[in-house]
Amino acid sequence: MNKQNYVVLDIETNGTRSKEDDLLSLSIYDPYTENKYTRFFPLELNDKILTTHINGITKKDLINATPLTQEEFDNLCISFNLFSKTILIYGGNDFDATFIKNYLKRKKIKGFEKLKFFNIKKLIISSNFSPEKNITKDNLCNLFKISGVKKIHSGINDCILEWKLFEQIHNKPLFIKNNRVFYFNDNYIVPATYLDKFNNFKYYLKTKLKINYEDEIVFSQDITSIKFLNNYEYLSGQAFEHLLNTLLDAKDILNKDLLFENKKRLEYIGKLPSQLEEIKLQLMEDSTIKEVNINDKEIIRTINDSIQALKPSLNDLIAFIKNNVFENKDINSHEIVISEKHNSLAVCDLSSENAVLEIKSSKQNIEKIKNQLYYQSNGRDCFLLEIIDYTNEEECENSNWTIDYKITKLSLIIHKIKFNVEVKENLDMFKKEM
Repeated sequence: MNKQNYVVLDIETNGTRSKEDDLLSLSIYDPYTENKYTRFFPLELNDKILTTHINGITKKDLINATPLTQEEFDNLCISFNLFSKTILIYGGNDFDATFIKNYLKRKKIKGFEKLKFFNIKKLIISSNFSPEKNITKDNLCNLFKISGVKKIHSGINDCILEWKLFEQIHNKPLFIKNNRVFYFNDNYIVPATYLDKFNNFKYYLKTKLKINYEDEIVFSQDITSIKFLNNYEYLSGQAFEHLLNTLLDAKDILNKDLLFENKKRLEYIGKLPSQLEEIKLQLMEDSTIKEVNINDKEIIRTINDSIQALKPSLNDLIAFIKNNVFENKDINSHEIVISEKHNSLAVCDLSSENAVLEIKSSKQNIEKIKNQLYYQSNGRDCFLLEIIDYTNEEECENSNWTIDYKITKLSLIIHKIKFNVEVKENLDMFKKEM
């Protein structure tokens, strides 16, 4: 990696709104010359500093601060050769670049369009949803034993940390799941669910499928039951799926060895700090679930009570699935479908030789799960079962809840396309510079 091709840029701001919050400071670090630059800016959009607890910047730091001028910007670009280097930033939605763009626009300063940014976060493949928001630069630096992480952020220190992190991952992107961090590589067969739910896979897949679909509701039934899905939705979904599997007499054909061998293709780095404890459970033959940890006994009991209370309402649903979805053929659960052509795999909830049924314990946006459905179906008829809770908890006084079982039949129409040309060219250019 040629250090001469890069500079690192970091900003501190008075909020997250690039058009409404002030830019407080700009820092630049050249890893080749080790030259550093920091400049403060006056408050112009806000009355007071609200982010001192994050960046340590106080009004005292801004006493002599003045707005940036065109001449200063031009000199800065010349001093750090910004127009011919890749400017590394770290942040969601290109936060730093967007803030600078809007600041320069307000000041009528020209030249932003000549700057070329690369967001280091594009090298991190992780879930779109992180309840703890623990996939941070600081946590990753600690994982790689990069010294210098501080509770209060400062521009130059963050620039140096970002550079050191970039050195670790510039040619090996990270893959993060369940707080476990791996180096990603092309040998790993990507589960199709991740294509819809994980950020940045689009930068590392050789091909992408454009999937259109037509949908038709083929079964719908409203029932009244006790509260069941609002708390511990993931566990409730597992419990409901297990109940269905038992009532349908589905044969579990999960190939755990295959999944384990696939996971071994990733190089494990370590685990991010987490305050959440995973609740593990066992699937019992009587269609219930059982806690592994005794501390989870009350949670599991509550879920079992609510799920098992649904049994009397499932007769019509079970009959429809057996007769209309799977046409009285043998039903499997956890079939693994592998697409070698697209280096992807999918695990089916329920399947037969002619059809697949995906089970979701909430209302779904089909656009966000269509990759998963396509790879699971593998040319077969595709159905989606949604268990939708329509009850407003605040209006519920007697613990009765309205739940809708809805089965949708999907016709998936596939068009193979290449990546967005601009995205592909930017990534190719970036790889050449490395």
